[in-house]
Amino acid sequence: MTFEERFWSKVDRGGRDQCWLWRGTLTRGYGVLGRGGRGMGNVLAHRAAYELLIGPIPDDLHHVCQNKACVNPAHLVCVTPGEHNSLHRKCDHANRLMGKDGRSQCRVCRLEREREYWKDPDFRAHVAAQKRKRRRTDPRLRERESAYNRAYYRAHKEPA
Repeated sequence: MTFEERFWSKVDRGGRDQCWLWRGTLTRGYGVLGRGGRGMGNVLAHRAAYELLIGPIPDDLHHVCQNKACVNPAHLVCVTPGEHNSLHRKCDHANRLMGKDGRSQCRVCRLEREREYWKDPDFRAHVAAQKRKRRRTDPRLRERESAYNRAYYRAHKEPA
């Protein structure tokens, strides 16, 4: 099976304007495909799609759709590395980035978003329901809570 056949067997093609989702191996959200032989390395799927359908990549590629698993070349734009960095900057607080899962996230914007969530009574009710469910189903939480209740009862028990 050729590289091109292997590539297209792992792509879920939609219409021209839709994302073409990669159904193969993902690494940090990006599609990855082996070059074909042992020790030949891997290639990112969106870069392979661009090279197969359009041609060589001059600089860097940016996903306009913000979907890392998309390999539709219509959703990919060639940019310089500097432009690529500026496209990913979402706010004025970008010097305070965090994110252990590989995604950059502005701490200030995340806190503002969370404050907005907590203002919504439906969100608060949802979180409370999740906590109640966790309390009922997690044996460690149940045991910790009952140990706390026993200690509290002993400490506040009326002397006989």
